[in-house]
Amino acid sequence: MPKILWNPSFSIGSAVLDEHHQHLAGLINRLAECATGGAHSEAFVDILCELAQYAKYHFTHEEKLMEEHGFPRRQMHSGEHTRFCEAISDTSYEATQGCCDIEHLVCYLSDWWERHILQEDMQLKPFFAALGGN
Repeated sequence: MPKILWNPSFSIGSAVLDEHHQHLAGLINRLAECATGGAHSEAFVDILCELAQYAKYHFTHEEKLMEEHGFPRRQMHSGEHTRFCEAISDTSYEATQGCCDIEHLVCYLSDWWERHILQEDMQLKPFFAALGGN
């Protein structure tokens, strides 16, 4: 499976959020590496749990910044975060049942990650530029 490779085009102008995005990409890449072990493997479940926890941490931080600075599309943007977390939650349940399609999950998460950053998060870039790169 292809890996997410960070490059400057993914930078949204916030060192902290860029670091978060890189960490999320790393977790998704680690899930891809687990594909051969199966959805019920301990490593897969551990990484999936870590991804869920880190995503929640990141989304909370990002949403707080959007609220503090009056980002007009905050509600829509937050909905995207909710859908991501729901996909992870659904997959966690499927993994406990041993019926998770890891390849499909990794493709979904990788596509979501790239699309979300390049389309949704890039709309935050002017806010961060005005704030000095929060």
